Amino acid sequence: MHVTIEEMMQDEVRACRRTDSLAEVARQMWEGDLGAVPVVDEARHPIGMITDRDICIATYFSGRPTGDLNVDSLLRARPAVVRRDESPDAAMNLMRERRVRRLPVVDGDEILVGMISLGDLARSGVN
Repeated sequence: MHVTIEEMMQDEVRACRRTDSLAEVARQMWEGDLGAVPVVDEARHPIGMITDRDICIATYFSGRPTGDLNVDSLLRARPAVVRRDESPDAAMNLMRERRVRRLPVVDGDEILVGMISLGDLARSGVN
């Protein structure tokens, strides 16, 4: 049986915009028990990822509160993404290559439709 990412992904995904404050993103993370939130453009295309670590380091080194900083100040390279019809092995290989624990899942139009984590893959038995 061929299992796809779509069958394993979390499809209720929270996302933020580049203009959101880090305080808003931190609130989303707290409420959703999340360690990372994808950043999307107006069409919900992933353009970045923000982690709880990113927020902590940014506020520490800037000396400013999270409400004074926005997501745009932390965006770096476009995130690695996986398509929902790809195999779990493809996601695992991409995670290893990029050294990340979470990937945004996109459809054929590159629109965010979910998230897949290392934990999701481990629970399915992917090596």
